[in-house]
Amino acid sequence: MQMLRRAHYVDIENLCGLGLPEHEQILLAMARFELAIGSITGERLTVACNHKVAPTVGFTLGLSGAQLQRGSGPDGADHALLEILLDDLNHERVSSVVVGSGDGCFADALAPYREQLEELVFVAPTGSLSHRSLELGDRCYLLPAPVLRLAS
Repeated sequence: MQMLRRAHYVDIENLCGLGLPEHEQILLAMARFELAIGSITGERLTVACNHKVAPTVGFTLGLSGAQLQRGSGPDGADHALLEILLDDLNHERVSSVVVGSGDGCFADALAPYREQLEELVFVAPTGSLSHRSLELGDRCYLLPAPVLRLAS
């Protein structure tokens, strides 16, 4: 099995700072994400969201080759994303991880794998990065505050 060098795991609702982000807000959040960490072209991108926003996320990111995961209920997107992330780590498919979320559950889940990773990066909106993520990550990027409505 081929090992991926770097893979990205994004909780799009967290990255947008909204439970039901719209098309333009998703595009803006992903543009800010890529501006922070550099080009993700050719690298694996897994994006998780709730079922209600999945059609919008799927439409918005459809041409990017992103793998879409759906999760419902409290922390549903987190659980869906963690399932894929931990499977990749358990099968040693990745050597570098970029997490697009500030939720502490990702730091808690990744802590046991820290030594096997060449690099661990967290990207989150300002004010939403957990202290555990800040301590565990090699690099952490804070994105500008979310845009609640874009001007027409």
